[in-house]
Amino acid sequence: MKFAFRSLFLFLSFLFSSFFPVAYAETYQTDLAHLISALRTKSEPVKSSPVRCRSYQSFLAAHNLAPDSVSYSDFILVRVIFEATRDAGFWNTHWSVTDKPPNSDEVWRQSKSVKRPAFTEKTATAECDELPALFTFLAMRSGVKNAGFLKPASSAVWDSDSCS
Repeated sequence: MKFAFRSLFLFLSFLFSSFFPVAYAETYQTDLAHLISALRTKSEPVKSSPVRCRSYQSFLAAHNLAPDSVSYSDFILVRVIFEATRDAGFWNTHWSVTDKPPNSDEVWRQSKSVKRPAFTEKTATAECDELPALFTFLAMRSGVKNAGFLKPASSAVWDSDSCS
């Protein structure tokens, strides 16, 4: 799985370096801890976006939540992870019928073969229940509170109501 993280980490680095100029070394740490750290680090500039701030306020209002009941940092991190893992998101996973179990193992296995991440090449093909599993895996490992995976519906959830 270490190589899978490397592929996704390289792609994430490529994507974010396009939007946030940062000097990257030629070698990368490719374990899960470094991938999670990169997601957190790269979500930092997003926090200052007025659009994301309005989105957060809209989210709180739509769910009748107090501002201190849901961490703004968690909200931003959930959005970054969602954009990375969704169908045709910035990790460029694609949806198709795979008849695989609802977990992210196959997605990680496929991403091992990615040598040079590119927007024009998919990193993995996953079914509708594998993508939420990938999202949930990363959200939970990132420390997002109340993230989970509902079966048999196979949906990733973030239970913001239990945050209060």
